[in-house]
Amino acid sequence: MTTPADIELLRPAVEHLRVTMRRIDSDEVPARLRRLASSSARRIPPPLLRQAVDALDSDDWLRSKVVEETDDLDPDAPAREHAASALFLLRPPSWEERIAELSERRRHADLAGELARMEEARHDDARTIERLRGELKRLERERDAIESSTAERFGAEIELEARRRLTADRVRAEVERRVEDTIAEKSAVEEALRASEGRLAETRLALERERRKPVEVSTTEALLGIPGSPEAIADTLDRVALAARRKVSTQVEPTVRHAIDDLAVRPDLPEAVTELLRTPRRWLIDGYNVAHLLSGRQPEAMDRLRLEAKLADLLTKAASGSIVTLFWDSSVATTSRRAGRGIEVRYVDSADDSIIENSRPGSVVVSTDRRVREGGEARGAVAIWSEALVGWFQM
Repeated sequence: MTTPADIELLRPAVEHLRVTMRRIDSDEVPARLRRLASSSARRIPPPLLRQAVDALDSDDWLRSKVVEETDDLDPDAPAREHAASALFLLRPPSWEERIAELSERRRHADLAGELARMEEARHDDARTIERLRGELKRLERERDAIESSTAERFGAEIELEARRRLTADRVRAEVERRVEDTIAEKSAVEEALRASEGRLAETRLALERERRKPVEVSTTEALLGIPGSPEAIADTLDRVALAARRKVSTQVEPTVRHAIDDLAVRPDLPEAVTELLRTPRRWLIDGYNVAHLLSGRQPEAMDRLRLEAKLADLLTKAASGSIVTLFWDSSVATTSRRAGRGIEVRYVDSADDSIIENSRPGSVVVSTDRRVREGGEARGAVAIWSEALVGWFQM
């Protein structure tokens, strides 16, 4: 449920848990928390901290026991850690979103602190350079003074002065070399940062183009004679496909025909979601599509949690018996977990293929990908655009 940064936000909650475990009877302490209860460390180690957070997150009795033993829980506390811990234990409405906001503020504060430290280091370097330049000028003045005072001296003294002069030249050369190295290193770091940001932006754009694969409007107009924006063209093609299916209704099974004809409004409008919520259905959600539209960026951990919270809200307004399966592309592992009552989260090799494979009469496919929507409809599901669901969230 939490990222490492969130774990640190919940450290006060774990401290309250340790105090509670020491107050209750030893036979009531869960086995996995006995190390925490017996720990005398002033700062709980990260492994015990994560284990304690997982226990609190999954055990309602344990949370209620900590709340009962703690008097100073304040979701509006000035300190982010205390506010987040209170929200995590008390779990008022929208507690996950508020924790996400606190985590984001913490991240921004950390970045601001790091930037301030870098600025201070830069100022220190500038002061060092100025000091070295001042030292160089002083050495040059001393050299000139020595030259003028020893111009009439004998050869031995002149030779000695020549050696001193050579030493001063070497010092100056070394100072100048260090200054140049510092400036070059700074320029290289700035150039590498700009290149990294450019590559990241290009990767995001390429990934979005690969997933959406839009058709050039001019090419579509030339081939099909359908003018307008890509959204208007897609809507027109959806209506043509729907009309074609209805004309061959004698070849479609009754359950499939019912699923196709079940939607009386455009599949890209929020009203489509409102209509589909009236009957029990299984919602098959393309997580990347919806989270990307909601956040306007490559989905991060907090964006995924926000989407799960919004889907939980959707189920509260859906007909009894409705369930949600949220699919995420994953190249690491194929697994699944529960994200609340009626919500299953699946990590799969291909979210698109999994949504099509799980489509059947009574399902609702939510995706911006035409291939996924048409694949789901071919199996008897109702298909709507991700824009419709996002629009419904924002109503």
